[in-house]
Amino acid sequence: MNFYKITGENATLLADKEVLWVEEDTFFIQSETKLSKPFVKVSTLPTACIESREGALKAAKESKKAELNKACDANLLSFESDALGETHTYDAELEDQLNLMGLVIAGVDSFYRCYKTDTNGEIVGFKENKAHTAAQLKKVYADGSAKKLTQIAKCGQLKALVDNAISVEEVQKIAWE
Repeated sequence: MNFYKITGENATLLADKEVLWVEEDTFFIQSETKLSKPFVKVSTLPTACIESREGALKAAKESKKAELNKACDANLLSFESDALGETHTYDAELEDQLNLMGLVIAGVDSFYRCYKTDTNGEIVGFKENKAHTAAQLKKVYADGSAKKLTQIAKCGQLKALVDNAISVEEVQKIAWE
């Protein structure tokens, strides 16, 4: 990538160019292709431009990481398990996780609340207390933990991409899918 500057008297030549910085009557741009006069190649951009771009990149990264954390959290509100022989959906808020963990640690059979899930993954009916054996509760816990670990790993991988991004545009292209 090359950086160029051009004076305001030649500003009409900037129609298809992205201006990175304007300083008095001078426009700074970048181009993958070599440009000829009146464009003048420069080895570096003005310090104020670099600082501004670095600040914008840092802000974009912080915003994207917050967005990714929010998406991850949204994907951790529930999970599915077939511990009862059919797929059911279980809530996964912090209190739900603690309650399930307590039952698993106790190693007891217990009723536990869940939703029946159809073959399309859609919740059917209402949340009900369903009898679970200790082994079934352990399976539910394992399924919930597996989903949580998968989502957290995905979030970490996406945030690593954000950390390694070198432009605001690159950061903006990163999305939770």
